[in-house]
Amino acid sequence: MCNAKGESLACTNKLHHFFVFVSFLLTREWLQTLGVQSSVIILPTIGKALNIPDSRQQWIVSAYNLTFSCFLVRTFMFIP
Repeated sequence: MCNAKGESLACTNKLHHFFVFVSFLLTREWLQTLGVQSSVIILPTIGKALNIPDSRQQWIVSAYNLTFSCFLVRTFMFIP
C-alpha cells in the first residue's frame, strides 16, 4: 500500500482515478437503462403515429439503443 510520505500524493491520484472510473461506469449504465426504458414506454405511441404493427416495433428500441450507446461511448471517451 502507500505508506511512505512521498507516495501519498500518488496514492491519492490513483484513488481519485479509480473513483472517476467507477463513477463513469455507474453513470453510463444508469443512463443506458434510463434511455432504453424511456424508449420502451413511448413505443406504443410511436407505433401508432407511424402506423407500425406491434410485431415490428422492436427495431425502434434496437435502433435507439445502438445510437444512444454510440453517443455515450463517444461522450465519455475523454475521461482520464
